[in-house]
Parts: sequence; C-alpha cells; structure tokens
Amino acid sequence: MAGLTATGITIKSVDDILADIEAEQLANIDSQLNLGPDDVLGQLNGIMAASVAEVWELLEEIYHSAYADTASGQSLSYVAALTGAIRRVATKAEVRVTLTGTSGMTVPAGTRGYPEGDPDSLFETIAPIVLTGGAAAGQIMYAVTVGKSTVAGNSETLTITTPVSGLVSIITETPDALNPGLDAETDSELRLRREQSLALAGASTLEAIRAEMLTVAGVDSCTVFENTEGDTDANGLPPYSIEVLVSNINAPSYDTEEVVQQIWNSKPAGTPTYGALSDDATDSQGNLRTVYYSEPTPVRLYVIVNLTPRTDGTYIGNANVEQAIVDWAEKNLQVGQSVYASDLINVVADLEGVISVDVSNTFVEAGDATPDTTEWIATARDLGTIALIDVAVN
Repeated sequence: MAGLTATGITIKSVDDILADIEAEQLANIDSQLNLGPDDVLGQLNGIMAASVAEVWELLEEIYHSAYADTASGQSLSYVAALTGAIRRVATKAEVRVTLTGTSGMTVPAGTRGYPEGDPDSLFETIAPIVLTGGAAAGQIMYAVTVGKSTVAGNSETLTITTPVSGLVSIITETPDALNPGLDAETDSELRLRREQSLALAGASTLEAIRAEMLTVAGVDSCTVFENTEGDTDANGLPPYSIEVLVSNINAPSYDTEEVVQQIWNSKPAGTPTYGALSDDATDSQGNLRTVYYSEPTPVRLYVIVNLTPRTDGTYIGNANVEQAIVDWAEKNLQVGQSVYASDLINVVADLEGVISVDVSNTFVEAGDATPDTTEWIATARDLGTIALIDVAVN
C-alpha cells in the first residue's frame, strides 16, 4: 500500500499509477477503450502517470529530508542545525609570501600568482604593498576561489599572472606559510559531527567531554584519557585524573584560553587535570583555575607504494594517487591510531586505473625517507601525519 505506513513511506511507481488510471477508465468509462501505448488516450495516460509520479517522488524527498540519515544538501543543513551542528562553509586559503622587486615600488592590490604547474590555484594580494628596500616579507596572499589548496609553504616561487613593472618574484615563506583553507563540509562529514555533538550529556562522561571539546573553534581532534585508580596508570596519568589531548589540522588554530575553559566547564567536579601544557580558566565565582592539557605528538610518516597501472589512459597518475593517500590520512588518522600497509593498499586499490598494488613492496615508517617496514605502531599520544612530500608512488 502506497503512502505512510508503519515502516515509513512507500510511493507509487509510474507503472502503478498508469495501471490505476487505466483500471478507473475501463471501469467507469468503457471496458472496451483502446489504451494501448500507441493510442492517443494511452499516450495521454502515460504523460499523466509520469507527472503524478513526480509528485510522489517529491513527497518521498520531503519525508526523508526530516531525518539526518536520509536528508542531503540544504535539507541536511537544516536538520543538523536543530541540534547546533552548523555546516562548515568553504574558506579561502592564505599563503605568506615575500615579494621582491624595485625598491620603493608599490605592488597593487589584485596582483596574482599561482604555484608551478597549478594555474587553477590562483592567489592574489588584497591591498597595495610597498617594497621597502626592494622586498616585502610576511605578506599574505589569498586564494581567488574558496576551498582547500595544495600549494606548499616551502619556498615555492609563484608564477605571476598579472605582470607589474618592477616586480621580480613572489616566493612563499617557511615554516607554516600556508593556511590551506577548507572545502565545504560534505554531507557525510556533517552527519558524523552531528552525531558527535549529540554525545553531549548532562553527565561528564568521556564521550561528553570529547564532544564538548570538538565544539571549540580550531579543535579538529580530541582524545580524553582517564585514570580511575589510586596509582599512576600505564599512560602516565596521576590517580583519579583526566588528560585531554587536542589537535588542530585546519587553520586557524584554537585559542588556548578557550580550550582550558571548556575543559574546566566539562570535567567532573574535583577531578584534577593532567598534561604537558596549561593555562588559566575562570570558575563560576570568578577565580582563576590552572587547567592542564596536552597536544598529541605528531609523527612524520613516510610511505612507498608500488602499483601496476592500466595502460589504456584511464590511470589517474602517480600525483593523484599520492594526494589520495594524504587525503585519507588527514580524514582518518586519529591519536593513537597505527598505520598498516594494508590501509594504504585499500586506499590505492580502489583508485581509477589501478590494476593491482604490490603487497610486498608497500611500506610505511616513521623517521625514514626510504621505509622498509609494513606497519607503524602508534603510542597512546602519537598522531601520525602523512605529507605529500613524504609519499612515493612507483
């Protein structure tokens, strides 16, 4: 039966609607009507059935748009917003550069350049810049379009696309010269973050503390350790304490005061905090309270993957395979999570144009640019990181 049922909504197909129309016509007009698909009346029935089917499909979309698991696009944004999870919009990347040229000249706003080989990643100045002494360091250029950029902050020379008389070069600075910007949050990412936010509860459970910490601007990852025993535990926590590890992947980073204030607000009363870092939070009576926390230990991982590509032109290329591995790491690696060769094989094997991955020659290792091991085992506070420069695909 079509319509709302005990199991949800069931809609009529075009064939069901057409059969209903024809049955009514034969029963109420003439049982001898010619309703064949080549007959005028049959064709009109087909047009009408298709239009009615669109209404049923619209009703189904409206029904599903009310639930986070089935809503998509703007409908999902509305559903998530009901519980305070606002979809993160795309932002522009920023890169810090040094401009060189004729001393005293002014580089106008709107001067553009792009990383070598990537003309679609345009960056521009947004205000005039004076080259005092022939150079201007620490200047910020912004991406022309929103979304994550892959330009590296490693003294990369930008190709100037808006020539300015006297301007010689634009070079990115190191270290940490790049704020890569953000892509718009996908539906799957928004659903996950909404579920995490729903873990917020009146009780100060570890999941509730973690969910609350993830609401702090700039906190991209959070892990909470707890020691419920009277002795220092295997993770080094003192008796009856908690340790909150927070990390930032996408700029801008978090504000330390906001982090410790949220820890103070979230933790159970009387529970001491532990960690390598600290700052002051303010309690409900205006008193300063020292709160300790930690950041995970970043571990630089090196990756080598050997594969067999198709030769019919469908292979996406080594560069795209390398980027897929980096994207996987940024999205999936958590504090304390080990990385195995099988993880990398699964990522690469599903990419377009890859026939097979050499299992015996896929490696991941920390601290060695030519890895020869098939696994990296993380400690409780390690956070593995994989940068594009550390991935080799053969």
